Amino acid sequence: MGDLVYERKISSQLFVNSHGSKILSTVLVVVHKKVLEKFRELYPMVLLNWYEADFENWKTRTMANCNHSNQNIEDDAVREEAVQADFNALKAKHVKMMRLPGVVPGSDKFLGHEDNDGNQLFRVTVMKDMVYDFLRILKKNGFTCQEFNYDGDQYVANKNLEAQLRQEMRTCNERLLNKSNHNFQELF
Repeated sequence: MGDLVYERKISSQLFVNSHGSKILSTVLVVVHKKVLEKFRELYPMVLLNWYEADFENWKTRTMANCNHSNQNIEDDAVREEAVQADFNALKAKHVKMMRLPGVVPGSDKFLGHEDNDGNQLFRVTVMKDMVYDFLRILKKNGFTCQEFNYDGDQYVANKNLEAQLRQEMRTCNERLLNKSNHNFQELF
């Protein structure tokens, strides 16, 4: 998906990392035009809905992690107090995070590319801390997506490296073919 951005010469101004953002990240999403309305309704609230639905499971997982991290404390009362203190700190942080949408509302932007099958390329701005969860949830809902950092210089460097490696591979293949022809003439 990233190659399309560079090949279509989409402006770097559309991507938050080009502005030096430390808390926001860009996600590229492929959306079929038949499910475009579903995507536009889903993406702003998908993290909030998922955090709310998963909260009981989160409590169970986190309590187990807290018990595991404090298992070396021999005194049961001290261990239980440490587990509860760790859990309460993590719960306060998680509850605060659950109130954040994680996605910038209205940040979906059609990047002007649609393939023959009707798939369109969109950009969405997400908080860096929540990118992993956002990608996972969108993928569960049937959307192809990936985090994207715009870096035109790195893209050009990668393309040059790819061309260099292809040339080296052709050279090695020609050498191998020449040696094979020379040493095994009766087979060729």
